[in-house]
Amino acid sequence: MERRGLPPHRQPAGALGRPCSTTTAERLRAAGFAEVETGLHAAPTVLPDADEYRAFLANVIFGAHLARLPDNGPRQVFVEALTEQAAADDPPFWLDYWRLNLRGRRRSSVLG
Repeated sequence: MERRGLPPHRQPAGALGRPCSTTTAERLRAAGFAEVETGLHAAPTVLPDADEYRAFLANVIFGAHLARLPDNGPRQVFVEALTEQAAADDPPFWLDYWRLNLRGRRRSSVLG
């Protein structure tokens, strides 16, 4: 959804722009896949230090969203604030990370 008059970095992006397992399964079926299975998999992640945590947030978790900000200053402030908060967690630098797993078979074409 685009909102008129808002600069690109202020446009809504949805819940991190990632579809749920049900939506993903529907998209796979619409693209011609059969025997589709999707599901979330808990993958709690503890990163070893602030530098790796910061890089993971900036490149994996928030990369697309940070790219929408007009300059690097706000990006760094945001990621640094989250990194400082994570340093105080027990254990430090822990992420409640979830993966979306997909499986399906491409339907074979039948020529008649």
